[in-house]
Parts: sequence; structure tokens; C-alpha cells
Amino acid sequence: MNRIILVLIFLMLGLSANPLCADVPVAAQKEIDQLVQQDKFTEALAKVAALLKDEPADKDLLDLKAQLEKSTKHVACLEKPAVSKLEMAEIKMIYKDAMAQPEDSPERAKFMRELLDKSAPLVKRDEKLMDLWAARGQAALDLNRPLEGNDAATHLMNLGAAESDNESLVVILASLKRKGWLDANEAQKASEAEARKDWWVGEWTGKANWKTEIVDKSDEIRIKIQKKDSNGFDAQIWHQYEYDSVNHRLWTTVTFQVPGEFSGDSYKGGRFSGKCKLGEVVVSGDGNQLKIRYHTESETGYTQKREIIATRNEEAVKASVWVNDEILEPSHPVLLQKR
Repeated sequence: MNRIILVLIFLMLGLSANPLCADVPVAAQKEIDQLVQQDKFTEALAKVAALLKDEPADKDLLDLKAQLEKSTKHVACLEKPAVSKLEMAEIKMIYKDAMAQPEDSPERAKFMRELLDKSAPLVKRDEKLMDLWAARGQAALDLNRPLEGNDAATHLMNLGAAESDNESLVVILASLKRKGWLDANEAQKASEAEARKDWWVGEWTGKANWKTEIVDKSDEIRIKIQKKDSNGFDAQIWHQYEYDSVNHRLWTTVTFQVPGEFSGDSYKGGRFSGKCKLGEVVVSGDGNQLKIRYHTESETGYTQKREIIATRNEEAVKASVWVNDEILEPSHPVLLQKR
């Protein structure tokens, strides 16, 4: 740090080599003064804070603390290196690569995450780079990051982006506004809602067994929920349903692997199989319900629309199976536990 610049800061803030405060012990004054002259603002501030513990209402010490805090902020600003052309060029390249990919694709999400990571230290060094905030705003929209979106929107508004002649810049800001992310409280609520949805990510298992006078039944489910690289969730399912009469004359076992195949054996000695195709994986807005939709098609061309619905009640999760919009075994849901 240039010594002349520091001296100018001291003069602007009223700090000098003269006695600092009349009521501060002479030894402490000398020590603090030496720290200031050595550019050690943080250490000087710590010394004043220690003195304030004994005299918390001392006006002279409080004034000195405020002056030193200003000095620290000024020095921090002067010490921030400018964002270089090379650094800006790298961010622009990442943004260009991202926008060249299809929306909601894993490739685009990968580039946008890279952009957020690499631009974070740059905006801390220079908060007035509008193009950088616009790129971060678009990345937040793509990755559904409400807090990063609010940060970008706030800076863009402060920098006058709302009145910019750059149409793409205004569109990004309008998209952030449409999400409600101009409001810090709304962005915080949205972030908390995403966290509630993410609660489902992981592996879940459960099995239900029950008997009637004539049959034994079991229903076993294993589910793996993953967060997609872009928005939304992905799922893998293993589901086995068994039905066995007490005299073993009527029995059926069916196993589903989603995505993948299903196969089964029946008491008649027949075997059947087919394909399973994953459809939607949807988590409700409050995060309390998970729906996994999939379709099956047998080798003979017979199709079924199937769905597993898991409902969260505090930490307990109950899952039911639906086929063609009708629930199977409504009185015997499978209790899922997270592995």
C-alpha cells in the first residue's frame, strides 16, 4: 500500500500522531497510535475494543472505534485489485458456452454453475460490473437459485439496468422480477421452499406385509431420488408386489425396475414381462408430497399408467401405488425410511 495514500486517509478521518483521546490511558494511546502509523488498523481496532470492555460508555473510545472502522473500510477498498480484462473474458466465454446449450440441459447447467463459482470473487472486488451481474442473474434463473437471483437483481437495479438500452439486460432483470426475486423476503421464501423439496433427495426403502383370511400379501419399494443438473428431480424405482393364497393355489410375483423392465410369474405357470418408462417426478410446493409417474408396456402391447405417491407427515413417509388412476391397497401404505 502506498504510504502517502494511507497518510491522506488518516488526515481525512481525523487520525494523527497527536494524542488520540484525552480520557484514554497514555500507554494505550501510544500503542494505538503506533499501530495506526504502521498501517495495522485491525490490530488498533482490536485494542480499542478491549478498552471498551472496561469502559463501554466512553464517548472518546466510541468515537475512536468509529474512526478506525472507517479507516479499515477505506484501506480494504484501496487494496481490492481491479477485475482484469482476462477475468472478464473468461466469464464471457463461459456464459457464451452456456447459452449455446439447450435450456434445462445438464450441459447448460454445468456451465452456469461454473459461471457462478468463478464470478463470485469478482463481484466482491467490483460491484459495479453490470455485465457480470447480468450473467449471474441468468445463471440464477437457470439453476433456480433465488438468493443469487435476488443479489443480482438488487445490484442491477442499483446500477440502473431497468432503464438500459441493452434489451437482453432488461429481459434478464424482468425475468428476475417475474420470479419475485427483486424482493429479498420473497427470494428467501423461495430458497426455503427449494430446501424443503430437496429433503426428498436420497434413497428410500420400505415394505408392507399383511394378511387376510385367504391371502398373504407384501409390497416392497425402493426409491432413489436425485437432483437434476438443471431444475427438477430424477428417480429410480425398484418395486416388488407379491400375492399368495393360504393354500398356495393362487400366487403372483411382479417386479418393476424403473426405468428398465418389469417381469412376473403367476400361479398358472405363465411368465410376463415388458418395459418401464419413467415419466414425471414432481414434488409439491410445500415439499410434503412426492409423485413419481411411469408407464409400463407388456410384450403383448398392453399398457398401464402407474404412479407412486409418497406423503410426508413430519418425518414419517407413507407411499401408495396407483394404477390407471386407481389406488392399490389403500389401507396398507408402505412406510418409507431414508437410508
